[in-house]
Amino acid sequence: MRRLALLALVPLAAGCGHRAHTGVKMLHLPYPVASLSADGTRVAVGPAQHSPQLALKTPPFVLWDPRTGHVDRFSGHGCAEPWGTTLAGRRIAFVCENSCCDTVEQSVVLLRTGRPRVVLFHGRNGPKTIRQGRFVEGIAGSGNLIVFSIRVADVRGRGALRTLLRVDGTHTTPIRHGRIVDPEDVLEGRVAVRDDRGAVLVLDGEGKVLRRPVLGAAPVQSQLFAENIPHRALVFDGRVLLVRRELDTLETDQGHLPYLALAPGGSIGGGVGGLVVYVTADGVHVLRTSDAREVVFGLGDGAPAAADLTPAGLYYASNRTGLWRDPAQAQGKYRNPSRVVFVPMREVLGRLGR
Repeated sequence: MRRLALLALVPLAAGCGHRAHTGVKMLHLPYPVASLSADGTRVAVGPAQHSPQLALKTPPFVLWDPRTGHVDRFSGHGCAEPWGTTLAGRRIAFVCENSCCDTVEQSVVLLRTGRPRVVLFHGRNGPKTIRQGRFVEGIAGSGNLIVFSIRVADVRGRGALRTLLRVDGTHTTPIRHGRIVDPEDVLEGRVAVRDDRGAVLVLDGEGKVLRRPVLGAAPVQSQLFAENIPHRALVFDGRVLLVRRELDTLETDQGHLPYLALAPGGSIGGGVGGLVVYVTADGVHVLRTSDAREVVFGLGDGAPAAADLTPAGLYYASNRTGLWRDPAQAQGKYRNPSRVVFVPMREVLGRLGR
């Protein structure tokens, strides 16, 4: 069994090297990571992708509780391109993709401590046409709610039917059919969904429409391979839904916010208590929505990979170097370890100031 190196408590410099932070904790992993999802005081971390053509063993998923230092490991066996890591309570769900060349193969997998993995959905499309078949379009969750969407496409790749499914135990229940069903965030039983044209809805856990925001998100192209997944565009900030627009801005149709601009290419991680976190190539940005003040974490920590926020604090992951696509690197000629960092909310708010 591979041993995970854990530093229970380490002092980290604030941003560019100011005062030391107490309460900041770090988990070291000997392999690169690509995604994470936090819920309460725990965070689930998903390994980076590699080509299905390479005979490589996929590193494990981990579930880490920084309060206690406890780490659970879950095998990533048989999944070359995992994406969409989602944590809801102590359940982890993700999309296991093994797509290549003339075939798209996807599964939605559920992981639970001490129990065997459960495959909630499996689709294999091709080789006659990889555009026809059933595809996973989105996955999200928190608390006791996990949802994902499936698109059924014709030979030209046009979506004939989209379905939003809720995970109930080890089974799934369809809760909504239609065009606007692809989930991007879940909070307190509410689900933010969109379609590829940018239309947005807020649903409850039964699929009932709670709100129809007047703002739309930037349109996206449906992805065929994991590496082409578009940036997330919807994130809950308490009772408010923030919508990412085409010019890297966040807007809402509830209340009044200042102009919220994201650094170009930023990938949204999560939102809570008037804060939103997003990741760029140079750092992890925490943006306060009330006054547009922003601070950056992780400077000098390598290549930022993912981030999330909960009331407990900020969770982010970085790799020693950027994620590779070169097969020689993927086969282990270059080690690319990672670390996952937890910053208590009091430290985050202290950095933002008044």
